[in-house]
Amino acid sequence: MDWQNASPDDLAMNGDALDATRDGLASRRTNAFLVARHGKIAYEWYAPDHGSDVGHYTASMAKALVGGVSLMIALNDGRMQIDDPARLYVPAWRDDPRKAGVTIRHLATHSSGVEDAEADGLPHGELPGWKGAFWRQEPDAFTLSRDEAPILFEPGTQYAYSNPGMAMLSYCVTAAMGQDVRTLLRDRVMRPLGISDAEWSVGYGKTDELDGLSLVGNWGGGGYSARATAAV
Repeated sequence: MDWQNASPDDLAMNGDALDATRDGLASRRTNAFLVARHGKIAYEWYAPDHGSDVGHYTASMAKALVGGVSLMIALNDGRMQIDDPARLYVPAWRDDPRKAGVTIRHLATHSSGVEDAEADGLPHGELPGWKGAFWRQEPDAFTLSRDEAPILFEPGTQYAYSNPGMAMLSYCVTAAMGQDVRTLLRDRVMRPLGISDAEWSVGYGKTDELDGLSLVGNWGGGGYSARATAAV
């Protein structure tokens, strides 16, 4: 993407405040700081050995950058509806009375009731059972999300953050679109925006094969340059 640069003043922003923010972020070992407004870059700073084309680990921003964007493509293309039951795309859920009530909206808004792969603030490497296996991806996070993660409440009645719920959203979008999410984003979003393949990565750099689908993680494991993030 060909960005235009403008001064903070030209975009009605306070340059001194942005400088102070940069200094605060640098003191916390932040490596990149970019502010865009009205389609123009108002402020851009990088730590030594970093730059505009260097990807940064985005952690749970993947839920928006990967999960949200891929879902919007599927909805815009008419390949699924937001209130479709997830069971339309997940055959293993069709005969489960609890999971049969989960919709695409529930998965996307953390209201599905699918239990999260967290417990008592423990580091991921110390989590027992299926929750630890989810983060180790043994055998893969999608199988565990589909089969092992229980439903804790009636879908749509509460909010509860859920990484496995997001994994199942990726499963559903992949089933609806007939291609993996990485390829979908590359061809429909990143390359059309002029973002090079070197500036972004998703899904921990891996693809899992399950139920005839090529599945890519959307809950974490991504890396985007600051400019790629701003463009998306």
